[in-house]
Amino acid sequence: MAEIKVPACPIPIQNTKLVMSQAHPTGWFNPHVPITPVLDALTRPFYAIFRRFIPPIGNVDLSPLFVLVLAQIALILLDNLAPLVARLVQTPV
Repeated sequence: MAEIKVPACPIPIQNTKLVMSQAHPTGWFNPHVPITPVLDALTRPFYAIFRRFIPPIGNVDLSPLFVLVLAQIALILLDNLAPLVARLVQTPV
């Protein structure tokens, strides 16, 4: 039988959290990154709409998920409406 050799991991498992906390720019692991308050101020109004109606489930806030789904639906609608608007603008009255 052939042996399967697993390559060694270049980053030890113990140091993974340390590396990710230093590398991730938005501060998911490090809340003291300077851009975190800016991103929080920009996203808080959008999240507040859903936080009024959807409670956290197991201490997990689902409002970002709903904001992303709603934004994706809006992008799909705009993408489908753009050719229609272009035809209406080009059509002489």
